[in-house]
Amino acid sequence: MSAYTSPEIAAREWQTFFLNYPHVLGLSSDLPEADCFITSTDLGKPILATRDSAGQFRAFLNVCRHRGTVVEDAERGRKRQFNCPFHA
Repeated sequence: MSAYTSPEIAAREWQTFFLNYPHVLGLSSDLPEADCFITSTDLGKPILATRDSAGQFRAFLNVCRHRGTVVEDAERGRKRQFNCPFHA
């Protein structure tokens, strides 16, 4: 029974199954047109996925490299550019 409630086993499983493999962030229909975005924290890190102006899929950590603050708070929307709230 402890295998189902052990924090140590849960941490090992998270490392093995979730951090070492690619994951689906959403479907193509979640980013249907240029300049759409979605955000997610499902994998333990804030992720910003976008379809750029040329229609290419891009994914980034949704944080400022300098301050570490979340850049985009909305779960989805349309935006051409993202700016850190501290650095504009």
